[in-house]
Amino acid sequence: MNLDELKDIYDNVAIEYKKISRFHTLTMLTYDVALAGAEKAVGNIPKLSLSDEEKKQLSYSAADKEIESVELIRGWISFEEYAEKIGEPIIDVQQKAESGEYGKVEEYKGEKRIFWPPEEQGNEDLPPVGSKKKYGVGVKVRGTIVTSKKMEYEDMMAFLASSKNLERNTSEGKALLNRETFLLYWSTFEQYVKNLSTALFSLFPEQVFKTNAYRKKEMSYCDIYELSSQLTNLTDLKEAIIDSILGDSVTERQAISKRINFIKDCYLDKGIDPYATWCVFKGKKLDIDFQVLDQVRIIRNAIVHANGKMSEEWDKINLIIRPADDVIFVDDELLLKTELILSSISYNLYRLVNSSLSKRL
Repeated sequence: MNLDELKDIYDNVAIEYKKISRFHTLTMLTYDVALAGAEKAVGNIPKLSLSDEEKKQLSYSAADKEIESVELIRGWISFEEYAEKIGEPIIDVQQKAESGEYGKVEEYKGEKRIFWPPEEQGNEDLPPVGSKKKYGVGVKVRGTIVTSKKMEYEDMMAFLASSKNLERNTSEGKALLNRETFLLYWSTFEQYVKNLSTALFSLFPEQVFKTNAYRKKEMSYCDIYELSSQLTNLTDLKEAIIDSILGDSVTERQAISKRINFIKDCYLDKGIDPYATWCVFKGKKLDIDFQVLDQVRIIRNAIVHANGKMSEEWDKINLIIRPADDVIFVDDELLLKTELILSSISYNLYRLVNSSLSKRL
């Protein structure tokens, strides 16, 4: 039966929501376990070391190189610089320089200079004062090693405990996990609406052509010929027609609402609101409508396009309290609300479509 295909689409998204939730919960618990284990193990675990062969397998990008230090190797420097390098008072350096202990002293732009390093101060072939100095640059590389070797508990704790900022890194990791999980919920919902609207048109195209808003759209014989692969592929033609009906959305808001309105116009009973549903959050019923879904979209766009900064549209938002800096932070409560809202609307769409089509077919 055709309705079974629609049920599969809903079942798949319901499973996907559960997978995302389990992934988020498991990862959060892993952070907590890692932090607790590392704090307990500090001082009792040897430092993690890599073999020479493992070090040869390091992978990194050009962006992973970081200058750690710049050290003067050779050149003429001021008394102050010399005193700082050897860790002595400048007055002692001045006295030793005047007594000839540092070899030849040169003057450059009104400033007396000594040659570095000390072991070359007696050489006769020193470069002229004012010539370019030679520096050594210390570079730190952060990379990744992929290995099939099984890490023992002590190895994992050594890796975690080696970070002095593990607690801060764990907190940042949780914040990033919440943000990316929020975005994953939204993209999953988007794909569900797309799959459902496409499948409906493919299975029941006659419902579209009974609807005034879409039945008057025109397509030339040439378009039909080309879009059906020279009249050999009806599936290609169906996809082309639905693209012409639902395509060319200027904004993301139009993309989602256009497809949901398409489902509403063609496949739901008259007067039915596909957004009107509910969920229970922390023991209290939360009514859901288009404005609630649109808040999730607005928050999503701020995260994706402005790194969470949102200076406008706060008058439309009541899912979260406006932060002082206007930067959206996806905490556990917002993430749970988002999951409940999107899963409720997803179920409501399928329930309403199934009910309506069951009466018509």
